[in-house]
Amino acid sequence: MGKQLFCLAIISFLAVGGGVLAQQAAAPVPLGPLGVPVGATGGLNDAPQIFAANCAGCHGNDLSGGRGPSLFAPSLLAENSDKTLHQIILNGVSGSDMPAFKNRLDDAQIGRLLAFLRIRSGVLASHPPAVPDPTNRVIKSEKQTFRIEVVASGIDTPWGESFLPDGRILVTERSGHIRVVDANGKLEAAPVKGTPIAWVRQDGGYFDIAVDPNDRSGNPWIYLSYSEMLPSYKGTLPPPDCSRVAPAYHRP
Repeated sequence: MGKQLFCLAIISFLAVGGGVLAQQAAAPVPLGPLGVPVGATGGLNDAPQIFAANCAGCHGNDLSGGRGPSLFAPSLLAENSDKTLHQIILNGVSGSDMPAFKNRLDDAQIGRLLAFLRIRSGVLASHPPAVPDPTNRVIKSEKQTFRIEVVASGIDTPWGESFLPDGRILVTERSGHIRVVDANGKLEAAPVKGTPIAWVRQDGGYFDIAVDPNDRSGNPWIYLSYSEMLPSYKGTLPPPDCSRVAPAYHRP
């Protein structure tokens, strides 16, 4: 009788202990910003970090995009299957700014990234970010109060600008063009012709532009910095103490 009671006590204890363990296992798990359990195996897991490290720099973090189109755009995701997008991420797009990530991301990471894009796209579509028109906005900084005046629009990723003696403005587009804004603030339709071909990838392309400040002729030298792959460089290599970014000279 004593042995039976002892056995029953052990069974009861195991049953109670099992219930405690079951309750502990059922306890809520912390969720990430997308509602996915933190550290969940097979879930989105590190997808937001993958996007931030590899995509956001070119495509932005919202529907407005960046140098490249927004990857959260409903039209982009609706017109392309996951298989198509997977191949684009894996192999890149020849002749464009889109590089191949096959040596940086594996299939599982790309799969989580695509899931993140589709979920985040739905969130942004229902709550699009407000993008205020900067025209005439008054900004109060620590030292000055100033008003924004839009001089010209429709420029593809403007990078550098410099004034010509006649009041026109030269503006570089990172995509490899020089645009001219006239003295009245009108953007000329066509870019400047005869400029060098840049290596336009990721952050590469046209950078700063400068007009010779010491010119007195009214027809100054213009200095342009841009990225170029050395194997295709056709001119004389710069000396060892110079930058590998070659200057280009152009008279508009």
